[in-house]
Amino acid sequence: MARDNPIPPTRGAIEAGEVVENGSLDFKQRIDLSTDKGKAKFIDDVVAMLNARAGYLVIGVAEERGRFRHFEPIREDRDAFERRLLSTVQDNVEPRPLRAEMTSFAIDNGFVAILHLPWHGRRAFQNRITGGFLMRTGAKNTPLTRDEVRALFTPEETFARDVADLVMREDARCHERDLMQDDGPSFHLGIIPEERYERDREPFDRGQGMLKGAPLFHGGRSVFNGCQDGHEALEVTFDRGRSITRLFIGNDWSIYLQVAHPFHDDHGRVTIHEFGEAMPKYMRALADLVDREGLNGPFCLSLGVANLHRGGKVGWVFPHADALSVRPTLVERIDDPGLLGRFQRAIRDGSRYG
Repeated sequence: MARDNPIPPTRGAIEAGEVVENGSLDFKQRIDLSTDKGKAKFIDDVVAMLNARAGYLVIGVAEERGRFRHFEPIREDRDAFERRLLSTVQDNVEPRPLRAEMTSFAIDNGFVAILHLPWHGRRAFQNRITGGFLMRTGAKNTPLTRDEVRALFTPEETFARDVADLVMREDARCHERDLMQDDGPSFHLGIIPEERYERDREPFDRGQGMLKGAPLFHGGRSVFNGCQDGHEALEVTFDRGRSITRLFIGNDWSIYLQVAHPFHDDHGRVTIHEFGEAMPKYMRALADLVDREGLNGPFCLSLGVANLHRGGKVGWVFPHADALSVRPTLVERIDDPGLLGRFQRAIRDGSRYG
């Protein structure tokens, strides 16, 4: 996953107050690379930014409450300063951030230096001087525990493997329980949040007395009830008591959804377009549920439709595929429009309408 680079801080934007301290920008009035204490403090800032997202450390700016107050220009040889700073970063951060870059702009017979730290992927960066792991949250550096480090920097391959295992396992359970309607296509969604790897995280709680509600794909809400390894909410029909929606939240915070008849034959027309409109709305409802539970991104999502040839006219619309999907993807929000757009294009491209 590549996290978007923030807008580079320019002199004009800084002076105008258009850029302020946040999760991707840190103003430093000065830094001290001549002492171990000063060097360790600076490396803490670098590590915290690297572990969070792409960002900038701007050196030579005095701030007040995160906003520009005045410049404190660096008055030494610019090339020598930049080489020393980059060398300090590369020698004292593990693993070495090889893509760090320096820029600067002149001010008052000196200069302001800007250290650009591009997103280096899901890697846990450590201060080699202190052994500490930190992450920038808002405009502050937050120390991380070992469990938080393990959760935050789980390799993407692990996310992808675990979400595939989740979908396979819960699909099989639905089949074994004869739980879902099976006379048409089905939509399958797997979500692995970062919190799945936090061992100290309390499991999902459906509530006491007033039970938590779950959004259902075809409309309305249901409550969660206990099931194997977690809780589920069902949208049950009169067809032998089978369901057309099952939303499952595991004790480890993995999330699984199966929907029967995501699209169907409506008097000779398959409702792919209606599914394309309903899908983002439902994912926003799921995102609201996730937000209320305090789950943070990134999330690994697996999306697919299957059993396309079980639906008569639906099967005719998809002559060359019984299942369509997009590869498991890490996103910051589960209603990420880019991922949902790719999934909808995959369905269109696999149909006669494509």
